[in-house]
This record gives sequence, structure tokens and C-alpha cells, in this order.
Amino acid sequence: MANIQTAVSRLASLSFAQELFARGTDCFGTTEVEKALGLESDQVPPIPFTQDELQRAKKLGDKLVLFCPKHPDGQAVTMQSIHDRRGNMLGEGKLLYNTDWYRGEDFFTTEPIATEPYWALWSPILPGSTNQNYLQQTGILAEYLETEVCVGRDLPTKIKLAIEEWRDRETELTNLMNNDWQKASEQLAALQLNQLRPTAGQVLYFVVLEHEINQTYLLLNRYVWTKSCSSSGDLVDVGCSVSYGVRVCGSRPDYSYGFIGACLSRRAEP
Repeated sequence: MANIQTAVSRLASLSFAQELFARGTDCFGTTEVEKALGLESDQVPPIPFTQDELQRAKKLGDKLVLFCPKHPDGQAVTMQSIHDRRGNMLGEGKLLYNTDWYRGEDFFTTEPIATEPYWALWSPILPGSTNQNYLQQTGILAEYLETEVCVGRDLPTKIKLAIEEWRDRETELTNLMNNDWQKASEQLAALQLNQLRPTAGQVLYFVVLEHEINQTYLLLNRYVWTKSCSSSGDLVDVGCSVSYGVRVCGSRPDYSYGFIGACLSRRAEP
């Protein structure tokens, strides 16, 4: 790490990011995505984060991930396409534990991983976000962005407005969750702040990357609560990735569990 330059407010190069996030690697770019998922892109954008943003992210335990939207034949990358093209295999084990309840759900069949190639910083499960319902977790996202991610600098305008929207609507959404939890699920998932959560398919995409590149299971004994919704109104959680397959569940927003937390999958914001 000694030869990494002092962070300055300019966009980071791929070589800087690769050295900074070296482990097996915590920088998943074109080489890693092609090796793990067979995806290619001839329109990979530059890394949109500055060197100081990446160094802060590294201290927080984040990983840098390139999301590619299409398979080489042009098919959109979805949860189902990853499942089908791998024959539901991950290493010597299964990729998904059991798809029976969600095999016809949009979040599995058609929700895209991405609509364009982009880089994101993927956080660990946030401290204090387990044993919290979905609404409470949203408040934790806001606090984490203010006190950890953007410490020492101004909040990006988009994040500032997202936090303001959340705080303006917190009481309204609390009441709605207590009276019509399905409608609350829809509106909570649509909040700009919760757009910084991953989709169910993005969690699976990253589980495959982490296993194939670093030979480790992401979310070994935890689930991530995503912004994906089921047709019954449940908010989808994904995790417990072990050799017999990743589990996919759905939970009401007013429930809380010790094994379900929140994480961020955030793009650079102006």
C-alpha cells in the first residue's frame, strides 16, 4: 500500500482501485466479471469515484463492483438468467436453494441487474441494521450516509434530497405500515434512499462474483433486505449462501429479524 498516492479529488484509475482493494480482490472489474459470470462489455465506463472516496470506502469495508447488463448474446442479465446459464450451480454446490415460490415472480424473471454498465460500492451489512424492521433500517441508511460515508464532506445533492424525503415521510410511512403493509412495502421500496439498496438479482450477481473470484461465500449466515418486491407485497431478502444454495425469502416491512440486515450498493452521486 505504500506506493499508493496520497488521495486527491480526482477520479480514480482502475489500477489504483485494484491495488487499494487487493485481498483476493475486492475490486470486481471486467476481468473478474467475465471469469465469474461470462459477461463482457465494450462500453465499460471509467470508475466514477475519486481516490479519497475509494480510500474511505475501503476503510468502511466496501467492495468495488462493475455491473454488466447483458450476456454476450444480448439477453438481459436477470436473477433467472444467472440461475439458468449456470445450471443452478455455484462451484461444487447449488446456486439457489429452492426457486418454487418465486419462479414466476418479476424480481426473478425480468427485473434487470442493470440497464447500463456501471460501477458501485457495495457495503457490508450496516452496523445496527439487524433486528430492525424495513422502515427502521431506512433510517439507519440515512444516518450511515451522513456519519460514515460522507463524514468530513458535504452530502451529495441527490443523497441529501433522498434523506430529506425520508424524514418528511417517516411518520406517514409508519402509519401506513401499521394499517396497510403491502402498500407500505411498495412506497418504502420506491423511496430514493432505498434505491441505494440492491435488488435481489444484484445480491445473487455479487454472491457469484465473490465465490468464483475469492472462493468465499458472501452472506454466509445473514440475509440482505433488498428493494425488490414480490407480487404479494413482501420485500425480498437474499442470503445464507452456502453449498446447498442461496435462500430467497420475502418479509413484511413491519417485521424484524436478527439475521436480516441492510446494505448499500451505491453509485457515485453528484
